[in-house]
Amino acid sequence: MTKKIRIIVKGSYGESNFGDDLLMCVLENFFIEKFPEVDILFAGVKNTYVENLLVNAGFIDDLEGVVADMLVYGGGTQFFAFKKQQSRIVELVEATLNLLIQDRVKLFNLIVKKLNLAKKNNIRFQSSIGIGIGPFNENPRLENISKLFLQKSEYLAVRDEVSLQYCKNWGLDKAILGADICFSDYLKMDKDFICKKNEVSSKKKIGIIVRDWKHEEQGRVYYNSLLKFADDAAVNSDIEIQFIIFAPGKDLEWIAILKDKDVLTWDPNSTSVFDFLSQMNSFDSFISSRYHGAIFAVMLGKPVVCIEIEPKLEILTKQIKELYLWEQPFDSNKLNDLLFAMDYSVNYNKSLAKLTDLSNSMFLNFETCLNKILCEKY
Repeated sequence: MTKKIRIIVKGSYGESNFGDDLLMCVLENFFIEKFPEVDILFAGVKNTYVENLLVNAGFIDDLEGVVADMLVYGGGTQFFAFKKQQSRIVELVEATLNLLIQDRVKLFNLIVKKLNLAKKNNIRFQSSIGIGIGPFNENPRLENISKLFLQKSEYLAVRDEVSLQYCKNWGLDKAILGADICFSDYLKMDKDFICKKNEVSSKKKIGIIVRDWKHEEQGRVYYNSLLKFADDAAVNSDIEIQFIIFAPGKDLEWIAILKDKDVLTWDPNSTSVFDFLSQMNSFDSFISSRYHGAIFAVMLGKPVVCIEIEPKLEILTKQIKELYLWEQPFDSNKLNDLLFAMDYSVNYNKSLAKLTDLSNSMFLNFETCLNKILCEKY
């Protein structure tokens, strides 16, 4: 390359969510290894901890006025809609009131942009890698906006068959099937650490990964059933329960509910991602309402029950047949049945090998695409 290239990678980074934080670290590993001369900026939510996680890349919380050669949507579910479509006026009023309460600085910045007092960004190309798409619950406007965004992608790789079907329905024939970014070799996890088995004791330690869910009542129902299970388990001498918070900045409702309970919480200000994974490795099994919670459990070789609060948890159980699914409407007796049937010597090798191959191929194709775009066009 004859000039300094800048790439911006956009995602839900900086929100104190362990899954998204690890996605960011994996993507940086890819760019460090394959494109060390490229200037990488991650774009997410303003925070004070990202510098503890990143090695070389910078971080920004606003794309306005930024000049870059490519914008990459990097992993996670970035195109979806859980709310039914409302009138534009209702949506605008709701959004304004929420920002007025939660973030007045952001509201001011948005007003400035609408008044055209801020520079627009100047980004030449766009790509997407390892992203999840959908659902779009009776919201055709946001679905169409997502389609228009993704049409601009020079490279488009999704993480599952459902996301790929959205692309096919939209006529995005360039889309390819990959897998979640964390399944790739760029995770850089010690192979001896992956699927390392602790000696299974007679007393099972179960980690319950919870998530605030305000999008739909059907998904939210799991709260009471899960708490009932935990209370019943507390008197069982064969089980030890500990709750796990992946996103302390977002799961405020669960933090309040669990204020008197034993909780393991991701703290990016004081803990590395591998220290946190090491803490997770001390559990014998998991119950997870978070997509990446289930993925990391699999990579640690632990049996896990996925809580079907949203479609992507069910999609994951179809990719990894060894996973268990606690389906809506979340009967606590059915959860007990799943745990009773749990295989503590589960072997994920076959499922992991397939997903790792898909993720690695996705990155290899992405590398080829980037070389073609960034080298040939400059």
